[in-house]
Amino acid sequence: MNDWIGHMKHLVGKERVVGFGEIGLDLTEPEKDWHHQFQLVDRLLPSLKLRHVLVVHCRGMPGDSSTATIMLLLHRMKSVSCIQRMHLHCFTGDSYVVEKWLEVFPETYFGFTNMVERFDRHPQEAVTRIHESRLLLETETPYFPLPGNKWSSPNHIHRAARLLAEIRNVSVEAVLAATTENAIRLYGLRV
Repeated sequence: MNDWIGHMKHLVGKERVVGFGEIGLDLTEPEKDWHHQFQLVDRLLPSLKLRHVLVVHCRGMPGDSSTATIMLLLHRMKSVSCIQRMHLHCFTGDSYVVEKWLEVFPETYFGFTNMVERFDRHPQEAVTRIHESRLLLETETPYFPLPGNKWSSPNHIHRAARLLAEIRNVSVEAVLAATTENAIRLYGLRV
C-alpha cells in the first residue's frame, strides 16, 4: 500500500492534476476493512492542495441513507481547509447532511446519478433544497445501468438529468445547462 500511496502523492503533485480522489468511506465493504479506509483517508488528505477538487465517495451500509457515514467522514476531515472545493460524488444524503456539510465546506457540489430514482422523500427533499449552482450529474459508469443494459455509460447522463428534473420540477434542459456550467466552473474546464 505504501507504494500506491507514494505513487498517488506523486501524481497529485503534478500541476495539471485537477481532481483529488475519489476518497472516503464505503461501508458496503466488509466491516473488517473499514479501518483501512480510515487510514487511507488520513494518509492521503495531507497531500491535498487548494487547487484540487476533492472528490469524496461516501456510502453507508446496504439499505442505509448514508447520513451517519457522511457525518462521520465530515468529522474525520477536520484537517481540510474550509475553502476547499469538493465534489460529493454519488450523493445520497438528506437535507441535514447538505446543511451540515455546507456549513463546514461551503464550496461543495453534489453529484447525482440514476440512483435518485430509488430515493425516498428525505434525499428527494435534499435534491430540491440544493441550490442549482451546486448540482452535478454523474453516470458512475459502469454502475447503475439503465434497464436492459449490463453497464451504464456516459451517454446515460440524460436519464440522471431527467430524474433530477422531475424531483426539482424543472425542465431537463435547465438541469443539463446548470450542471454543465457547474462542472466547468468547479473543475476549471475549457469548452
